[in-house]
Amino acid sequence: MGYVFFVNNAAASWQSTRSPIVVLNTCEAEVVSLRSACQEAVYLRKLCNELGFNQTSPTTMYEDCESAVALFKETRFRNRS
Repeated sequence: MGYVFFVNNAAASWQSTRSPIVVLNTCEAEVVSLRSACQEAVYLRKLCNELGFNQTSPTTMYEDCESAVALFKETRFRNRS
């Protein structure tokens, strides 16, 4: 699992590690990775705001696993999700 954050076309923060937990499928692994990336995005936005670079636009997160994207787009909760 991993992520990269770019600022002005330069890598500002990145991480690539093995999954810290046992997951049952690819979708679950992608969701765990996306959660870590979202935590880093929140941290970087707060850091930028403290440094005086106010963030007004949302942070775009890209995901390449179609099942994970479909899971996030689904608004209903299901027992197996």
